[in-house]
Amino acid sequence: MTSPQTRAASKKRKVEAAKDDNSSHITRSPDLWFNDGTVIIQAETTHFRVHRDFIARHSEVFCDMFKIPQPADESSKEPCQVVEVFGDRAKDWENLLKAMYNCYNTQKLPEEYPIERVISLLLLGNKYHFNFYRDIAIARLRDILPIDSYTEWVSNNADRIKYINAHLFELANVVQEVGWTSLLPVIYLLCIRHSNTKLIRKGISQADGSLSVLPIAVQNMLIDARIALSREALEKTLFKPMSALYETEDDDESVDCTSEYDDCANHEKKNERVFYLLDNPGTIFDTPAIDLCYCLPCNIFVHAEAANGRTEMWEKLPSYFNLPEWDDLADLDNDD
Repeated sequence: MTSPQTRAASKKRKVEAAKDDNSSHITRSPDLWFNDGTVIIQAETTHFRVHRDFIARHSEVFCDMFKIPQPADESSKEPCQVVEVFGDRAKDWENLLKAMYNCYNTQKLPEEYPIERVISLLLLGNKYHFNFYRDIAIARLRDILPIDSYTEWVSNNADRIKYINAHLFELANVVQEVGWTSLLPVIYLLCIRHSNTKLIRKGISQADGSLSVLPIAVQNMLIDARIALSREALEKTLFKPMSALYETEDDDESVDCTSEYDDCANHEKKNERVFYLLDNPGTIFDTPAIDLCYCLPCNIFVHAEAANGRTEMWEKLPSYFNLPEWDDLADLDNDD
């Protein structure tokens, strides 16, 4: 029969073996390992040897942490203290530290700065109070995700789509986590713009092979929002403008239709647009193309009416995602 002492010794050997096995998988960052570094940050299985005072100067959390004396780890083979940051991804720390050491110390990130790095600055900047880097990440997001007006949103829609498309779900999750709620309506809109119901449920594959998935509650909300947007888009940007056009036929200020009103205002000719909006409700705020179903004067009239409808929908955009009104959202931004 095995004695308690023997079992305890065996358990200790297993723990030490597991620890040694884990340490054997540790890799040193090739770009962020400074021989004169005074602290090592471990994220997942990657070590970053950096400078304690430099990190503390930028982070309130690490500044306070470094003031607490730490016992020496006699079993460590590393040249200085190792601080393990549990739950953080190595790539996020790499992105943050590169921003810090590459002297991104201006108030604005360059336009070509990759969105995945912006997300890392926002996430870790918020978590560890790297306040400067959190703030420039927010400023960059505000540049590409304007919320002040529908007109401003339309102005650079194509560039915005190209910039953040592959990281939409990750961006939505991080922005919600850090509490910058005024950005959520436009991010959720883009999620609907570029994702059908199947993709919303499945998630978006990332370059590293991982899958970016939205919480179930957010998935359900987006699917409901697709339906609500479709219905209102049809009403405010298609049926209502067409009805208004038809009603002008006998008015003194009627549209100078170069065709027949019955042709230009014929609902049957707009079926293609109906089905498109049902399948792609997130495109409602895109710049509309010229509709060949109308003559030019009727086209101008209908587009103006539809633009009014889009403006109305933009004003209530947060409500489709069960969020407060625009002004109230701004008051909630990172209120903790």
